[in-house]
Amino acid sequence: MPSQFRFGEVPSLILPKLPLPTAPSLGPVAAFPGTFAGSGFNTIFRPDSTATPTPLPMPVGDSDNTT
Repeated sequence: MPSQFRFGEVPSLILPKLPLPTAPSLGPVAAFPGTFAGSGFNTIFRPDSTATPTPLPMPVGDSDNTT
């Protein structure tokens, strides 16, 4: 080993401070003002047909759709 070789502490990595990201555009949802609460909403909808019935673990009663 060279005579000037020394073990030493590795300096900490200092990351530059980046600006905070801006909120994304809400698009068409922005037209619905107000405060909403809950665990979300389901956008999946399809009619339940007798030609192609959807087997459900719990029947939906007198409904012609499956959500």
